[in-house]
Amino acid sequence: SDMVKAMYDGTKAADGDVLFGISPQGNLRADYESQYADVKRWLSEDGFCDYMIPQIYYGFNNETLPFLPTLEEWTSLPKSKNVKLIIGLGAYKQGKEDKWAGAAGESEWLESDDVIERQIKAVEDSAADGYALYY
Repeated sequence: SDMVKAMYDGTKAADGDVLFGISPQGNLRADYESQYADVKRWLSEDGFCDYMIPQIYYGFNNETLPFLPTLEEWTSLPKSKNVKLIIGLGAYKQGKEDKWAGAAGESEWLESDDVIERQIKAVEDSAADGYALYY
């Protein structure tokens, strides 16, 4: 957190109009436990980032981190009014096999051509501030 704060402060000191953002993995528990990224703090307190784009690159049928519960987990976190929560969607997965999704989700991106459309709709219906597509 000290490093992230220093990067944020340095960026703002150089140019106060520049936005500073963080794009952590979508797995909240792993962010904290294996990457030591206190994304909950950075999202809820001012002075760490202007926006956060968690990489929720999971299909609806992902056996470990299905999209809808993961989206809900992120959007239910306490959030500073000064920090935007923008959901990162993995458009690059469309038409490809997802070997990390488990048996139920492995072929979801191959068999359904509307995964991203449904994810966008879910994000628009959520408390998130928007979405970003990763190709």
